Amino acid sequence: MLLQSLLFTINDLLDLTRIESGNETAFNDPFDIRQCIKDASRIYASEAKRRGLQYDIDVHAAPDCFLVGDQKKIRTVVANLIANAGESLAWALSIYGA
Repeated sequence: MLLQSLLFTINDLLDLTRIESGNETAFNDPFDIRQCIKDASRIYASEAKRRGLQYDIDVHAAPDCFLVGDQKKIRTVVANLIANAGESLAWALSIYGA
């Protein structure tokens, strides 16, 4: 989990550097948000399993939803949200001894 957080931090810094230098490219391509969420969350499944946690993201209940935008940035945001939730859960479990 620490390695993934470091990777996200490095990517954020690279994005910030590109924005400041004026070389940031925004993409406006159609993409499936459900697939984007599944892709972003896949890397956390093995960590949850290792910790004995049930981990399930159900995107099948949502209707087909194609968006136009920057899929890479959305995937990064979703991955960061999941990583933060995992860190908060680990912190809570360590305090309450679960």
